[in-house]
Formats: sequence, structure tokens, C-alpha cells
Amino acid sequence: MQAYPNLSVIDVDAVLDQVRGTVEQVSTVVEAVFYFSLAAGVLVLLAAVSASQDERLLEGGVMRVLGGSRRQLRWAQVSEFAAIGLLSGLVAAIAATVLAGVVAKQAFDLPWTPDPGLALTGAAIGTLAALIAGLLATRRVISAPPSVTLRELQG
Repeated sequence: MQAYPNLSVIDVDAVLDQVRGTVEQVSTVVEAVFYFSLAAGVLVLLAAVSASQDERLLEGGVMRVLGGSRRQLRWAQVSEFAAIGLLSGLVAAIAATVLAGVVAKQAFDLPWTPDPGLALTGAAIGTLAALIAGLLATRRVISAPPSVTLRELQG
């Protein structure tokens, strides 16, 4: 440095370590947003199922009276909640991926490639969470006898 005072010495490894640390922190925040939105979706699903509990009981009672089995009723619910979970998980994962890309490109000017594993993971977690939450919230629809249910709801 004494021979060349105009030269600035920069430890590139230290700068790259700092950039990597910042990118990891941003990735962690994006993942947290993803999981938060997924949890919020499950809570909204539970609230919607609770609000429509009487209608679900009435539909289940009518389906059972008209010859539908418990198995058919359960499969109808499984398909409904699986579709809701799949869509919500995919939307949350795509939003998290787009957010990560925007932050990487715009804020840090870093190269970025989307992670398809995150979309698959989001779809799987969303489907599983919605199935569990929905089926737990509607288990009364399957177990309630149709005659009692229809009498109670029709007044």
C-alpha cells in the first residue's frame, strides 16, 4: 500500500459474505411471509367453514336423506378442501417467489431464478393444511343423523 497509495484494497470475500448474509436474511423473511400467509389462509378457511356450518349440515342431511352415503359426503368435502388448499398454497408460493425475485433484482441487483420446489412445497402444505382444518371443522356434518339435523335446522 505504501508503494501504491492510490490503490484501494477491498476484501472481496468479506463483501461477498456480507451480501450472502443479506440475501439469506431476505430469503428468510420471504419464507416467513409465505408461512404467515398460509396460516392466515387456514384461519380464514376455519372462519368460513364455521360461518357456513348450518348450511353444510343442511346439505349433508339432504344428501344423506336422498341416498348419499357417509363416504360420498366425506369425499365431497375432501375434494372441496383439497382444491381450496391447493389453490391457496400455490398462490402463496407464487406470491412469495415473485416477491423474492423483485427484492433480489430491484433491491440488490442480484441474479435470480425461481424455485419450483417452493411452489410444490406450498401446494402440498396448503392442501394438507386445508384438508386437516376443513375436515376437523366439518366432522359434525358426517356424524350427525340426517333426521335430527333436518328437524333442528328447519325449526
